[in-house]
Formats: sequence, C-alpha cells, structure tokens
Amino acid sequence: QEAKRVLLAAGEGGREVIEQGLADADLTRLALYRRVKGSVPAESSESGSVNLWVTSADIAQAVAEWPHSIAEVWVPSARVAEAARAVGLPVTQVLGSASDDSFIDAVLRDRV
Repeated sequence: QEAKRVLLAAGEGGREVIEQGLADADLTRLALYRRVKGSVPAESSESGSVNLWVTSADIAQAVAEWPHSIAEVWVPSARVAEAARAVGLPVTQVLGSASDDSFIDAVLRDRV
C-alpha cells in the first residue's frame, strides 16, 4: 500500500510529535511562521504577584524566566500543565480547553 501523503503546516520547529507519529507517511513539512521570544514589558515587571493564562509549553518556558512572583497559572490541558510544572510554575487550574470562551468563563466564574 502506498504511503499516505501529508502536508504538515506548522510553525518552524513545531509539531514534532505529529511528525514523529506520521513517520510512515509521505510527509512534507511546511514552516509558515517562526516564533520569536518577546521581552517583558516594563509595566508588567513591577513588583507583586501576577496570575497567568499560559496556553503552550513555549509560553511556560518564557514566563518561567520573568522577574516577578507568579501566584497562579491557568492552563488549557494536562500537557501544558506538565510543561509548566516542569519549569517551576504554580499551576492551579487546568481548564480542559484553549478556547477564548473557556478562559473568559473561568475568569468570570472565579473572579480572578
């Protein structure tokens, strides 16, 4: 049987798990964008603790290096929670979805 042809459109260096899982497919990778680490804006580096909505392992890694105390971290999935905890972030809620509505509903419900 001929290998299934797949075009994997993703960010540069992203979706490695999918690529590995499709090792037997005729896979072509299409890097559509590149992630660039931003800097912490001056107004967000004031002293005091913050609450964060962290939507990816990459974001968890970036915010783990921030110069302020992080009180709570909310994440959309167990996978992101694991990555956030691995870099020392205090995950307090796993919402089960990365949708905007899921986050908004949780904030309004808990009045964060």
